[in-house]
Amino acid sequence: MKMAWVSVVGMLIGGVIGAIMAILTKTYYVPILVPLAMGAAVGMPVAFFLHYSKISRPSKAAIVALLAWASCVLAFHWVEYRVVFVGEVQIAFDATRQVDGGPPFTDDEALQKTHEILEQETGHSGFRGFLLYRGRSGLEMRVLQKRVLHPAWAFGVWALDLLVLLAVVLRLGLGVIRRVGNSTNTVDAQ
Repeated sequence: MKMAWVSVVGMLIGGVIGAIMAILTKTYYVPILVPLAMGAAVGMPVAFFLHYSKISRPSKAAIVALLAWASCVLAFHWVEYRVVFVGEVQIAFDATRQVDGGPPFTDDEALQKTHEILEQETGHSGFRGFLLYRGRSGLEMRVLQKRVLHPAWAFGVWALDLLVLLAVVLRLGLGVIRRVGNSTNTVDAQ
């Protein structure tokens, strides 16, 4: 029962941190550094709950960490799609309608227009279309002030970011388990 409780808490933590980070990194996203921060923000409370619930098996801790990681990644990209991307589409088309003298877009109209754009650009609408659009549109290297158009670079940076985030969450979760295991072995030996 406590494993299910800690898993749900881990997924909630991951989801909340992912959603917050999607909004905070709307304008500036620094590869490697943002996943490090997200990993720490997810991993520390997950490690606390693993320690608090006295889960001592590394396999169980790894499962909780993986669930937290997956919910963080999913929430990050979902909020980036529904809040940031759809919001930007709405702002852009509202500006056009203002020039024409029409009423602003409703949320449903903005979502429909977003689906049309994604369908036209990628052949898929919705969340899947958004992820394909982001990958195909290339990667903007803000540090170098240039745009890398090849999608392999964008997907490569995404993969690296996912691995960094996973490594930090796993390291924190499993690190606490090792310490709990070592402290109980020391106590048992005395």
